[in-house]
Amino acid sequence: MAQYAAQMRQMLQQLYSKNSNDPKYVQEQLMKLDKEGFFKDRKPFLDSAGSQFFICFGPTPQVDGGYTAFGQMVDGDETLKKIEAVAAASDQDNQGRPKERVTLTKAWVEAAK
Repeated sequence: MAQYAAQMRQMLQQLYSKNSNDPKYVQEQLMKLDKEGFFKDRKPFLDSAGSQFFICFGPTPQVDGGYTAFGQMVDGDETLKKIEAVAAASDQDNQGRPKERVTLTKAWVEAAK
């Protein structure tokens, strides 16, 4: 089992144990998460901590539970369309990312009013 999965399992076991004194219940909950694939394939999403963000042009269910969606674009549709055009015209790698890198050099974030 990957180190991440072992750490996550231990943390969840502690949480379930706080809510129930029944060790059988705790193990059943962990087994249920195992069966549903909770501990599988999440590591790539959790090790990308930093200040980067992603712009997605379509649904991305593969990142559900691994990232937090935030913000709303209120201006700059023309810039977004240019970025999407480069992404669409560029060859993509096996993970759907364009091979031609697109870099934003300036962006603003404002608190909601």
